[in-house]
Amino acid sequence: MRTWRRLSELAALATVAGGLAFTGTSAAVADAGHRVAGTRINNLATGRCLYDSGDAGGGTFTGSCLTGNRYWQGYADDFGNRIVNTSTGRCLTASTSSVWSASCNGSTAQQWHVVGAGLFQNVHWGVCMQGTVAGGGVFMASCNQSSTYQQWHQLDVSLTKAPALL
Repeated sequence: MRTWRRLSELAALATVAGGLAFTGTSAAVADAGHRVAGTRINNLATGRCLYDSGDAGGGTFTGSCLTGNRYWQGYADDFGNRIVNTSTGRCLTASTSSVWSASCNGSTAQQWHVVGAGLFQNVHWGVCMQGTVAGGGVFMASCNQSSTYQQWHQLDVSLTKAPALL
């Protein structure tokens, strides 16, 4: 049984990122087939929502806020501050230039914090997630507070909490 903890940085995240709340419950709940309520993460510049393609390659794009695996939940636990897709149970993962979803493994490439006006910065690489107009792509770039393509906000609030792990 893991010891879960809420990090003080994440309390500030709810305000900065438009309310993406990080909880102390593991993504293993989603892996176990339980639907966990989450929030849609919306790009300020494009109006598109972040979604996980659900394919084996872990494609992460922006698109319609009405369809696809578009619900995410933030988790603060022994693995750090993770953003987990509630349908696939996979963690948002980054390199210096790309972002995708992958099995949660605790690496710093899967840890995030929010800076400034809702920029999602990867802990390991120090770069921020950015949306694009063409093709709905998502990539990583140097953090730029003035770029609305790097500003992400929630569209709705989680209605339920994830069930506790045994």
